[in-house]
Amino acid sequence: MLKIAICDDNAEDSQNLKKRLESILNLENIDANLLVFSSGEQLIAYMQTSGVMPICFLDIYMKEVSGVDVARWIRQRDNTCTIVFTTTSSEHMAQGWEVGASHYLLKPFTENEVKEALTRCLRLVGYRGKYIELMVNRQPRKILLSDITYVESQNKHCLIYTSQNEELRVLIRLGSVEELLDDARFIRCHQSYIVNMDFVENVQEGDFVLPNTLVPIRRKNRCDIIRYYEDYCIEVVRRRV
Repeated sequence: MLKIAICDDNAEDSQNLKKRLESILNLENIDANLLVFSSGEQLIAYMQTSGVMPICFLDIYMKEVSGVDVARWIRQRDNTCTIVFTTTSSEHMAQGWEVGASHYLLKPFTENEVKEALTRCLRLVGYRGKYIELMVNRQPRKILLSDITYVESQNKHCLIYTSQNEELRVLIRLGSVEELLDDARFIRCHQSYIVNMDFVENVQEGDFVLPNTLVPIRRKNRCDIIRYYEDYCIEVVRRRV
């Protein structure tokens, strides 16, 4: 699980950042452990025993040990950690770039600004998200869950459709794919189909409406399936609040 540090001696600011990060991580279905530290000394003590975390959000203006001091300590031991400085002023930005800061967040920040910072960090640490690995054209292929729009069964094969308009043919039963896709966003809506509800735009009679295609919903338990989808949508909205 990805570890992310939040270090700020202002409890209200750190909880605000944690809440925004949690919302983004939940929406993106990213498994991460957010660890909050109230001082630079506390964070350094933790990393001395547990190692440097890949992503650190550091408040610049902290008593005793500042965010820049923590960043310098990190850089003496690790060049790959992505550091985001949170601050009320751009006054010390030059120092931040000197220690290899990846991003700045000026308080008060919006969720979109936090998402931009987090997205950059994830890209820099090489985080690709949850995936399944299958043999495609006799070659192992890692397929991101977030890229799969739906899966269709065809005899002993499955066709996996992606958001990049790929059609991946895999020698595997749909039941086995269902077990691999152990994630809340996927539902087996038909004997021959599994759909990623993040790509569903609407429900039309007996089908889920996806971009440029329809995925059928089986008649048996159709109301339950649609209700499950509606509950999923409500949960997604709730996470954004």
